[in-house]
Amino acid sequence: MILNTTGSANEVPADVLAEIFICRTELVENRLNGKYKNDFLTELLDFGFKNIKHQNKIANQSELEKRIDKLKK
Repeated sequence: MILNTTGSANEVPADVLAEIFICRTELVENRLNGKYKNDFLTELLDFGFKNIKHQNKIANQSELEKRIDKLKK
């Protein structure tokens, strides 16, 4: 579904992916390093995470940011 939104201005897919990442970090990492390795998805995750951290305080924010940066490499 998220890949089908490429080019959309809707931020909901990015925010949803980031919410899933916050709750199930290892699951998302495994998918983005494996079957769904895709620069678009990684950038979408980064964008969504920035949206969410702007709105909410995330307990392990710096650790999650490092993990997103690692996915982007």
